[in-house]
Amino acid sequence: MIYLLIGLMGILAALMGWLMLSGRVFVPLGLLQIGFLGYAVYLYLCIPHELCWQAEGRLEARSPVKTVILDPGEIISLSGTTFYPGFLRLRYRQGRLLLFAFIEDREEFISRLKAANPRVEIYVW
Repeated sequence: MIYLLIGLMGILAALMGWLMLSGRVFVPLGLLQIGFLGYAVYLYLCIPHELCWQAEGRLEARSPVKTVILDPGEIISLSGTTFYPGFLRLRYRQGRLLLFAFIEDREEFISRLKAANPRVEIYVW
């Protein structure tokens, strides 16, 4: 889905360039702003606002858009992000999640994750 949004932004940028050459500037700027706003809303709605450990030892990440349930063995790494300061990137076999870096009991979450999966790579300050 995110690649579709990036592709649409590229198409809007090309359209903006074409319209700028023809002298019509305001329409594409409005479309580009709507595109950036839509992407920001989508990104915000995909960020899990609640992390909890289930009784079976699985990690459940709930966001308003989706719920991801992960087995600790599926998790590859937890690291900081370059382009999104204040967020952590949780990589797993099927994809990745952005997490808020300032989650409650972050140290406890990291230690429990490391205990459940010793092979997980953690690159957090």
